Amino acid sequence: MSALLLERRWSFLLLLLLLLLFSGAGGASEVVVSAQQKLALTPHIHWYYDASASATISQVSADTARFQGRLDNASLPRAAGAYWLWFELRPTAEAEQRAWWLALPYTQLDEIDLYVRDGSTTPWQHFRAGDQRPLAAQPLPYLPQPVFPLSLTADALTDVFVRIHSSTSITVPLTLWQRSAFEADQLNNTLVNGIVYGVLIGLVFYNLFLYPTVKDNAYLWFSVYLGAFLLFQFSMAGFTRLYLLPDWPALADRSASLALWLCMAGGLRFTQYISLSQQYAPRLHRLLSAMVLLALLMMVPVALLGPGPLFFVLPLFGGLVALLIPLPLIAAWRAHYPPARFTLIAFLPILPGVVLIMARTYGLVDTTFWTEHLFSMGTAVAAVLLSFALADRISFLRNEKLAAQAQLIDTIHAADAAKKRFSTQLINAQDSERKRIAEELHDGVGQNLSFLASSLNRLAQGHDSVELQQAKQVSRDTVNEVRAISHQLHPYILDQLGLVTAIESIAERIDEPGGLRCRVDISDGFESLDGETELHLFRIVQESVSNAMKHAGATRLDISLQRRQEMIHLSVTDNGVGLKSGAANAGLGVASMKHRAVLLGGTFELKSITPQGTRVVVILPVEA
Repeated sequence: MSALLLERRWSFLLLLLLLLLFSGAGGASEVVVSAQQKLALTPHIHWYYDASASATISQVSADTARFQGRLDNASLPRAAGAYWLWFELRPTAEAEQRAWWLALPYTQLDEIDLYVRDGSTTPWQHFRAGDQRPLAAQPLPYLPQPVFPLSLTADALTDVFVRIHSSTSITVPLTLWQRSAFEADQLNNTLVNGIVYGVLIGLVFYNLFLYPTVKDNAYLWFSVYLGAFLLFQFSMAGFTRLYLLPDWPALADRSASLALWLCMAGGLRFTQYISLSQQYAPRLHRLLSAMVLLALLMMVPVALLGPGPLFFVLPLFGGLVALLIPLPLIAAWRAHYPPARFTLIAFLPILPGVVLIMARTYGLVDTTFWTEHLFSMGTAVAAVLLSFALADRISFLRNEKLAAQAQLIDTIHAADAAKKRFSTQLINAQDSERKRIAEELHDGVGQNLSFLASSLNRLAQGHDSVELQQAKQVSRDTVNEVRAISHQLHPYILDQLGLVTAIESIAERIDEPGGLRCRVDISDGFESLDGETELHLFRIVQESVSNAMKHAGATRLDISLQRRQEMIHLSVTDNGVGLKSGAANAGLGVASMKHRAVLLGGTFELKSITPQGTRVVVILPVEA
């Protein structure tokens, strides 16, 4: 008898051990639903992978032994087949009196089929959702995420089967909510999304408005990056499908991937511009350019084939982008480019969200509030900081531009000063050479010609030869011509008697009855001028008179030299034919007069006057 009891006890213990070991493989654990506002179902879900994606609810529910153990987290490996999820709900009497919603807060699943049944004899309730199905097919089409209303009966076991089929990442954070609690949670999500979207939209338009003004491509690509990220977040939250493309499920399904590829291209291009990578990191610049091109090209197959075929590339490319973006900024920072520092700091808030999204994509963490919002919140903060970085870049480039302009101005001033010194030296050298030639003509050639004329006079005494008379006349004419040339080259009367007498002598030589009449009007106060100023003013008068005689065809010439307070006003006016088109800036004579006036710190003007004639006006300070 004792042996029989002992054998029964061991049999009972063995049976209990087997039940404990295999309890997870043959049946789902019951989830007791009472008055809690929110119940995470992931720890209670059993799963089964249907490789052919052809199993029906009748087949699956009839053979629950195929289901494996519970989910470790809410993420499942991406696969071509379909996943089936199974759990059982047992509501209490208190739970029956409340409205319950089953929410799946992940909007990127292609097909979702929910089957619910109370007891084994009632028919299955079938709900459909998924971003490749029309929005109207969802049981609650006014919500951006898949939500299914459930009717629970107290103490009745409710079987729930969920079929998931998707070509991209598969995340199934199923949560059972009381309706009131779910709506309150949605308000919190709406607040967070509203703040993030508001910041991003404001920054997109702000930088787009700035771009035509500053003409800096960094602003344009920053706007592309922010706009694409905004569209990505909008799609991930389900708003693109809900508000923009409710009747275009295929396009809505592609929107998140397309936006993310464009976002990465815009972020890389923006990094190139703000880090000046072409200057500070040329090799990285070429690599980033290739990645920008690749990201833009990847948008083509995604648009044509959907996100599924190349989805495996997306997280790898995104991780590479996150690793490469800091490198040109670090290189620029090391080269003492200040905006790189602010940009590096600005990108830091994005990194935790990127890491969390990648971890969720590969099933390393569950979907939580932080996996849903950390990336978008970090990007909003980064966008604000990047705006400061752009402002710092503008300030830096403006300072560089001002420094370059100042250096250019200094160079121009130095060149002008050198040009002025050269011109002054050239004119002084010309005047000195004229003086030397005039002295040689006067003292050398003039003396010899005078001696020759005296000799011819003596030889001609007592002789009335025609040849001698002609030689005497030629010698006298030559002496006069040499003296005139010597006077033109250097006015000795200017050295001996001053500027006023020298100008009056010009007028006396050209004033002829019945020919060119010349009037001179000179005020007092020119006795103290230095020799250089007198010489320049005399040359201007001399050149003006010469031009009037040679080109104007004038019959009257007025020379006015006036001292008005601390300014000298010189004008030479004729009544000739006036200026031809372009003549005001043509000719070496005009250029020489203008430059002499500038050398004295004054102004020069050559203009036509009414009814006819030309006027040369020079105004310069007395202290010049």
